[in-house]
Amino acid sequence: MENIDWKNLPFGYMKTDYNVRSYYRNGKWGRPCVVFTITKICNMNKRCFLPIVAALVLATSFLSCKKDDGNSVKLLRLERGSSSFHSYRTFEYDDQHRLTKILMRINSEKEPISTQTLLYSKNDLVKFDDYILTMVGSDKFTYSDGSNTHTFELNSDGTLAKASTSYANGRTYEVNYQYQNGNLTKKTSKSTENGLSSEGTNEMYYDNMNSPFLNCKTPLWWLIWNSRSTKNNITEATWVIDEESGKTVYSYEYDNEGYPITVFIGKEVATYYSYDK
Repeated sequence: MENIDWKNLPFGYMKTDYNVRSYYRNGKWGRPCVVFTITKICNMNKRCFLPIVAALVLATSFLSCKKDDGNSVKLLRLERGSSSFHSYRTFEYDDQHRLTKILMRINSEKEPISTQTLLYSKNDLVKFDDYILTMVGSDKFTYSDGSNTHTFELNSDGTLAKASTSYANGRTYEVNYQYQNGNLTKKTSKSTENGLSSEGTNEMYYDNMNSPFLNCKTPLWWLIWNSRSTKNNITEATWVIDEESGKTVYSYEYDNEGYPITVFIGKEVATYYSYDK
């Protein structure tokens, strides 16, 4: 590269060995990334064709930049309620985009009122909250805190087929899950305690836009068990519990990438989402 006269920089394009790029997204600048210069900018009235090898080098540089950035994958960071008694949930991830911590605050106070923690060993979720992985099978996991036990049975695609819980007081709770087009569309539940039982059914309908957790790599079954949509967003949810029933209708405001930023129940704002990228 030729020596640059920094006091007399031209207005036009100047070829250099590298260039540094930083993108402004969601109100802040990202980490600067060094990218190899491949070719000069095309003249407006000419067509430019990059050699295949140049395109590959550029792609490699860009992917390396994304990896170093840490914010290149769109991840939900904040879920905020709209009522005067605001609830704030902040989400923390590891470098594999798996949830490690969910903190809940009221009215953005500094100290969280509750914290969910997730701990991994290689590809396994070995602990969440006080529940420790006690049994591992090809499609079945059991977690226990010493008093209560959760058992999860999985489908071949990693989604949750069945979840059952045995509590220290003798109560049991069982849920079965059904899917369509990658979304949870129905779950049936049964709760039994002291010889009495209660049954319920939930059905869900979806849009075709991106879920806030689309890029989250936490095991699908855990997200589903915690009522987190993993592909699209719920537009209508109906429920029946014994003799009672109800329906909730949702709509959304989306960003330019198709992720929800505002959730409405009816005409009222219910939740706001903020992301990192």
